[in-house]
Amino acid sequence: MVVGKQARGISKESKPETPDERLAYYLNCLPQSQGVKVIGKNVMPYESTKAFVEAVSPFIATISHR
Repeated sequence: MVVGKQARGISKESKPETPDERLAYYLNCLPQSQGVKVIGKNVMPYESTKAFVEAVSPFIATISHR
């Protein structure tokens, strides 16, 4: 899971969520998941291409060698 450091979200209860809260929620729901925050808001591959690629490359390398 890649979340933007400036991301803004609204929870089901209409409460504003911070990027940390959003990331924690998803990581809790997906027990074998990994997550990082990178610069940007919501569409990481387009807003922060270099940071996104650097964040997901180790994961892709890990699953590519299985």
